[in-house]
Amino acid sequence: IMVKVAGFFTGITLVLVAISIHEFAHAWMANALGDSTARYRGRVTLDPLAHLDPIGTLMILFTAVAGVGIGWGRPVPVVPGNFRKNPALGLAASSAFGPISNLLQAVAAAMLLQAARAFLPAMPATLVTTSQVLVVLAGVAALAAGGGLFYLWYRQRAAAGPSALGNFQWRVVESTPGTPWWKDEEILKQIVRAGMLGVLVFGFLAAPQSLLTSAVYVNCALALFNLIPLGPLDGNGILRGLLLASKGHWTLQAAAFLDRIQPYSATILFGLIFLEQILNIPIISLPVFGGTQFIARLLGV
Repeated sequence: IMVKVAGFFTGITLVLVAISIHEFAHAWMANALGDSTARYRGRVTLDPLAHLDPIGTLMILFTAVAGVGIGWGRPVPVVPGNFRKNPALGLAASSAFGPISNLLQAVAAAMLLQAARAFLPAMPATLVTTSQVLVVLAGVAALAAGGGLFYLWYRQRAAAGPSALGNFQWRVVESTPGTPWWKDEEILKQIVRAGMLGVLVFGFLAAPQSLLTSAVYVNCALALFNLIPLGPLDGNGILRGLLLASKGHWTLQAAAFLDRIQPYSATILFGLIFLEQILNIPIISLPVFGGTQFIARLLGV
Protein backbone atom coordinates (compact mmCIF):
# COMPACT_ATOMS: atom_id res chain seq x y z
CA ILE A 1 0.00 0.00 0.00
CA MET A 2 2.82 2.41 0.90
CA VAL A 3 4.40 1.89 -2.55
CA LYS A 4 1.10 2.62 -4.32
CA VAL A 5 0.35 5.72 -2.26
CA ALA A 6 3.89 7.03 -2.76
CA GLY A 7 3.58 6.35 -6.50
CA PHE A 8 0.27 8.23 -6.58
CA PHE A 9 1.77 11.35 -5.00
CA THR A 10 4.87 11.16 -7.20
CA GLY A 11 2.80 10.83 -10.39
CA ILE A 12 0.49 13.72 -9.44
CA THR A 13 3.44 15.95 -8.60
CA LEU A 14 5.17 15.16 -11.90
CA VAL A 15 2.00 16.12 -13.80
CA LEU A 16 1.61 19.38 -11.86
CA VAL A 17 5.26 20.33 -12.35
CA ALA A 18 5.09 19.50 -16.07
CA ILE A 19 1.97 21.68 -16.46
CA SER A 20 3.60 24.53 -14.51
CA ILE A 21 6.73 24.54 -16.69
CA HIS A 22 4.49 24.25 -19.75
CA GLU A 23 2.57 27.39 -18.80
CA PHE A 24 5.78 29.21 -17.82
CA ALA A 25 7.17 28.44 -21.28
CA HIS A 26 4.13 30.05 -22.94
CA ALA A 27 4.51 33.16 -20.78
CA TRP A 28 8.27 33.38 -21.27
CA MET A 29 8.06 33.10 -25.05
CA ALA A 30 5.22 35.61 -25.31
CA ASN A 31 7.22 38.06 -23.20
CA ALA A 32 10.36 37.45 -25.28
CA LEU A 33 8.39 38.23 -28.45
CA GLY A 34 7.15 41.54 -27.04
CA ASP A 35 3.85 40.75 -25.31
CA SER A 36 4.31 41.53 -21.62
CA THR A 37 0.69 40.71 -20.64
CA ALA A 38 1.63 37.44 -18.95
CA ARG A 39 4.66 39.00 -17.23
CA TYR A 40 2.53 41.76 -15.71
CA ARG A 41 0.20 39.07 -14.37
CA GLY A 42 3.03 37.22 -12.68
CA ARG A 43 3.15 34.26 -15.05
CA VAL A 44 6.84 34.38 -16.04
CA THR A 45 7.76 32.27 -13.03
CA LEU A 46 8.37 28.61 -12.23
CA ASP A 47 6.20 28.81 -9.10
CA PRO A 48 3.51 26.14 -9.65
CA LEU A 49 0.89 28.11 -7.75
CA ALA A 50 1.11 30.87 -10.36
CA HIS A 51 0.01 28.42 -13.07
CA LEU A 52 -2.22 25.78 -11.47
CA ASP A 53 -5.96 26.18 -11.79
CA PRO A 54 -7.97 25.10 -8.71
CA ILE A 55 -10.63 23.18 -10.64
CA GLY A 56 -8.11 21.80 -13.15
CA THR A 57 -5.92 20.57 -10.30
CA LEU A 58 -8.90 19.00 -8.56
CA MET A 59 -9.78 17.23 -11.81
CA ILE A 60 -6.24 15.83 -12.03
CA LEU A 61 -6.52 14.45 -8.51
CA PHE A 62 -9.90 12.81 -9.12
CA THR A 63 -9.06 11.38 -12.54
CA ALA A 64 -5.65 10.16 -11.34
CA VAL A 65 -7.48 7.77 -9.02
CA ALA A 66 -8.86 6.16 -12.20
CA GLY A 67 -5.36 6.08 -13.67
CA VAL A 68 -5.83 8.93 -16.18
CA GLY A 69 -4.87 12.27 -14.61
CA ILE A 70 -6.67 14.71 -16.93
CA GLY A 71 -6.81 18.36 -15.94
CA TRP A 72 -5.53 21.79 -16.91
CA GLY A 73 -3.56 24.80 -15.77
CA ARG A 74 -4.49 28.46 -15.93
CA PRO A 75 -4.38 29.69 -19.53
CA VAL A 76 -1.61 32.19 -20.20
CA PRO A 77 -3.00 35.51 -21.47
CA VAL A 78 -1.48 36.39 -24.85
CA VAL A 79 -2.23 39.44 -27.02
CA PRO A 80 -0.72 38.72 -30.48
CA GLY A 81 -1.06 42.37 -31.48
CA ASN A 82 1.67 43.19 -28.93
CA PHE A 83 4.28 41.04 -30.65
CA ARG A 84 7.09 43.10 -32.13
CA LYS A 85 7.11 41.37 -35.52
CA ASN A 86 4.64 38.98 -37.16
CA PRO A 87 1.64 38.56 -34.77
CA ALA A 88 0.49 35.34 -36.48
CA LEU A 89 3.90 33.66 -36.26
CA GLY A 90 4.24 35.00 -32.72
CA LEU A 91 0.96 33.30 -31.81
CA ALA A 92 2.18 30.03 -33.32
CA ALA A 93 5.56 30.29 -31.55
CA SER A 94 4.15 31.17 -28.12
CA SER A 95 1.60 28.35 -28.45
CA ALA A 96 4.22 25.84 -29.56
CA PHE A 97 6.67 26.63 -26.78
CA GLY A 98 4.50 24.87 -24.19
CA PRO A 99 4.65 21.43 -25.87
CA ILE A 100 8.29 22.08 -26.79
CA SER A 101 9.10 22.66 -23.11
CA ASN A 102 7.53 19.30 -22.26
CA LEU A 103 9.58 17.54 -24.93
CA LEU A 104 12.71 19.21 -23.55
CA GLN A 105 11.76 18.00 -20.06
CA ALA A 106 11.33 14.49 -21.46
CA VAL A 107 14.78 14.63 -23.10
CA ALA A 108 16.37 15.88 -19.87
CA ALA A 109 14.65 13.15 -17.83
CA ALA A 110 15.77 10.51 -20.35
CA MET A 111 19.39 11.71 -20.14
CA LEU A 112 19.27 11.61 -16.34
CA LEU A 113 17.71 8.15 -16.54
CA GLN A 114 20.58 6.85 -18.67
CA ALA A 115 23.05 8.34 -16.18
CA ALA A 116 21.17 6.77 -13.24
CA ARG A 117 21.22 3.37 -14.94
CA ALA A 118 24.94 3.63 -15.58
CA PHE A 119 26.28 5.20 -12.42
CA LEU A 120 23.70 5.16 -9.61
CA PRO A 121 24.04 2.17 -7.27
CA ALA A 122 21.04 0.28 -5.94
CA MET A 123 19.45 2.10 -3.02
CA PRO A 124 19.53 0.34 0.38
CA ALA A 125 16.17 -1.12 1.37
CA THR A 126 16.05 1.03 4.50
CA LEU A 127 16.55 4.21 2.48
CA VAL A 128 13.89 3.17 -0.02
CA THR A 129 11.33 2.46 2.69
CA THR A 130 12.11 5.65 4.61
CA SER A 131 11.93 7.71 1.42
CA GLN A 132 8.54 6.21 0.53
CA VAL A 133 7.19 7.17 3.94
CA LEU A 134 8.56 10.70 3.52
CA VAL A 135 6.98 10.93 0.04
CA VAL A 136 3.60 10.09 1.54
CA LEU A 137 4.04 12.58 4.41
CA ALA A 138 5.12 15.35 2.02
CA GLY A 139 2.28 14.52 -0.35
CA VAL A 140 -0.31 14.54 2.42
CA ALA A 141 1.02 17.89 3.68
CA ALA A 142 0.84 19.41 0.19
CA LEU A 143 -2.62 17.95 -0.37
CA ALA A 144 -3.94 19.27 2.94
CA ALA A 145 -2.48 22.75 2.37
CA GLY A 146 -3.80 22.74 -1.18
CA GLY A 147 -7.22 21.83 0.18
CA GLY A 148 -6.97 24.82 2.51
CA LEU A 149 -6.13 27.09 -0.44
CA PHE A 150 -9.04 25.66 -2.40
CA TYR A 151 -11.41 26.33 0.51
CA LEU A 152 -10.23 29.92 0.89
CA TRP A 153 -10.38 30.45 -2.88
CA TYR A 154 -13.91 29.05 -2.98
CA ARG A 155 -15.02 31.35 -0.15
CA GLN A 156 -13.84 34.42 -2.00
CA ARG A 157 -15.17 33.17 -5.34
CA ALA A 158 -18.60 32.50 -3.80
CA ALA A 159 -18.62 35.98 -2.27
CA ALA A 160 -17.47 37.64 -5.50
CA GLY A 161 -19.96 35.81 -7.73
CA PRO A 162 -19.40 33.41 -10.63
CA SER A 163 -16.63 33.86 -13.21
CA ALA A 164 -15.84 32.20 -16.53
CA LEU A 165 -14.56 28.62 -16.44
CA GLY A 166 -10.79 28.52 -16.66
CA ASN A 167 -10.33 32.07 -15.38
CA PHE A 168 -9.70 31.09 -11.77
CA GLN A 169 -6.86 32.37 -9.66
CA TRP A 170 -5.29 31.35 -6.35
CA ARG A 171 -6.58 34.50 -4.67
CA VAL A 172 -7.99 34.29 -1.16
CA VAL A 173 -9.20 36.58 1.59
CA GLU A 174 -6.37 38.75 2.91
CA SER A 175 -4.92 37.43 6.14
CA THR A 176 -4.70 39.43 9.33
CA PRO A 177 -2.28 39.12 12.30
CA GLY A 178 -4.95 37.16 14.15
CA THR A 179 -5.61 34.67 11.32
CA PRO A 180 -4.92 31.02 12.30
CA TRP A 181 -2.02 29.46 10.36
CA TRP A 182 -4.38 27.11 8.54
CA LYS A 183 -6.20 30.14 7.11
CA ASP A 184 -3.06 32.07 6.15
CA GLU A 185 -2.59 32.07 2.38
CA GLU A 186 1.19 32.47 2.35
CA ILE A 187 1.81 29.72 4.90
CA LEU A 188 -0.42 27.33 2.98
CA LYS A 189 1.38 28.18 -0.27
CA GLN A 190 4.77 27.53 1.33
CA ILE A 191 3.55 24.14 2.59
CA VAL A 192 2.32 23.23 -0.90
CA ARG A 193 5.64 24.22 -2.48
CA ALA A 194 7.69 22.41 0.17
CA GLY A 195 5.47 19.35 -0.08
CA MET A 196 5.80 19.12 -3.87
CA LEU A 197 9.57 19.53 -3.62
CA GLY A 198 9.71 16.89 -0.90
CA VAL A 199 7.72 14.43 -3.02
CA LEU A 200 10.16 14.83 -5.91
CA VAL A 201 13.32 14.64 -3.77
CA PHE A 202 12.24 11.68 -1.67
CA GLY A 203 10.60 10.05 -4.68
CA PHE A 204 13.97 10.18 -6.44
CA LEU A 205 15.69 8.63 -3.43
CA ALA A 206 13.07 5.88 -3.25
CA ALA A 207 13.02 4.97 -6.94
CA PRO A 208 15.12 7.23 -9.18
CA GLN A 209 14.67 5.21 -12.38
CA SER A 210 10.92 4.89 -11.88
CA LEU A 211 10.52 8.63 -11.25
CA LEU A 212 12.59 9.61 -14.31
CA THR A 213 10.78 7.11 -16.52
CA SER A 214 7.44 8.51 -15.39
CA ALA A 215 8.71 12.04 -16.09
CA VAL A 216 9.50 11.04 -19.68
CA TYR A 217 6.06 9.53 -20.27
CA VAL A 218 4.15 12.34 -18.52
CA ASN A 219 5.86 15.06 -20.54
CA CYS A 220 5.59 13.25 -23.87
CA ALA A 221 1.89 12.61 -23.32
CA LEU A 222 1.28 16.21 -22.24
CA ALA A 223 3.11 17.57 -25.30
CA LEU A 224 1.21 15.36 -27.76
CA PHE A 225 -2.18 15.91 -26.12
CA ASN A 226 -1.71 19.67 -26.33
CA LEU A 227 -0.99 19.45 -30.06
CA ILE A 228 -4.64 18.49 -30.73
CA PRO A 229 -5.96 21.47 -32.78
CA LEU A 230 -8.98 22.25 -30.61
CA GLY A 231 -9.53 25.58 -28.87
CA PRO A 232 -8.44 24.91 -25.30
CA LEU A 233 -5.23 23.25 -26.48
CA ASP A 234 -2.02 24.64 -27.96
CA GLY A 235 -2.48 22.88 -31.28
CA ASN A 236 -5.26 25.34 -32.08
CA GLY A 237 -3.01 28.37 -31.55
CA ILE A 238 -0.17 26.79 -33.53
CA LEU A 239 -2.40 25.87 -36.47
CA ARG A 240 -4.28 29.16 -36.42
CA GLY A 241 -1.05 31.18 -36.30
CA LEU A 242 0.49 29.26 -39.21
CA LEU A 243 -2.68 29.58 -41.29
CA LEU A 244 -2.89 33.32 -40.72
CA ALA A 245 0.83 33.76 -41.44
CA SER A 246 0.55 32.11 -44.87
CA LYS A 247 -2.14 34.64 -45.94
CA GLY A 248 -3.48 32.31 -48.65
CA HIS A 249 -7.17 32.32 -49.53
CA TRP A 250 -7.91 28.80 -48.31
CA THR A 251 -5.70 29.19 -45.23
CA LEU A 252 -7.57 32.32 -44.18
CA GLN A 253 -10.84 30.44 -44.66
CA ALA A 254 -9.51 27.60 -42.52
CA ALA A 255 -8.48 30.08 -39.81
CA ALA A 256 -11.95 31.63 -39.94
CA PHE A 257 -13.45 28.15 -39.52
CA LEU A 258 -11.30 27.60 -36.40
CA ASP A 259 -12.58 30.92 -35.07
CA ARG A 260 -16.20 29.86 -35.66
CA ILE A 261 -15.85 26.57 -33.79
CA GLN A 262 -13.73 28.12 -31.00
CA PRO A 263 -16.71 28.55 -28.60
CA TYR A 264 -17.52 24.84 -28.99
CA SER A 265 -13.96 23.46 -28.96
CA ALA A 266 -13.93 22.47 -25.28
CA THR A 267 -17.29 20.71 -25.69
CA ILE A 268 -15.98 18.87 -28.77
CA LEU A 269 -12.83 17.81 -26.91
CA PHE A 270 -14.65 16.48 -23.86
CA GLY A 271 -17.20 14.88 -26.18
CA LEU A 272 -14.42 12.98 -27.96
CA ILE A 273 -12.96 11.86 -24.63
CA PHE A 274 -16.38 10.74 -23.43
CA LEU A 275 -17.09 8.98 -26.74
CA GLU A 276 -13.81 7.12 -26.50
CA GLN A 277 -14.71 5.85 -23.03
CA ILE A 278 -18.21 4.77 -24.09
CA LEU A 279 -17.39 3.16 -27.44
CA ASN A 280 -13.89 2.02 -26.44
CA ILE A 281 -12.50 3.51 -29.66
CA PRO A 282 -9.01 5.09 -29.17
CA ILE A 283 -9.83 8.37 -30.91
CA ILE A 284 -7.41 10.36 -28.77
CA SER A 285 -5.49 7.79 -26.76
CA LEU A 286 -4.10 6.00 -29.84
CA PRO A 287 -2.21 8.99 -31.28
CA VAL A 288 -1.29 10.40 -27.85
CA PHE A 289 -0.17 7.23 -26.09
CA GLY A 290 1.09 5.59 -29.28
CA GLY A 291 3.18 8.68 -29.99
CA THR A 292 4.36 8.74 -26.38
CA GLN A 293 5.58 5.14 -26.63
CA PHE A 294 7.36 5.95 -29.91
CA ILE A 295 9.17 9.02 -28.50
CA ALA A 296 10.07 7.15 -25.29
CA ARG A 297 11.66 4.38 -27.34
CA LEU A 298 13.61 6.97 -29.35
CA LEU A 299 14.89 8.40 -26.07
CA GLY A 300 15.96 4.94 -24.92
CA VAL A 301 13.39 4.62 -22.13
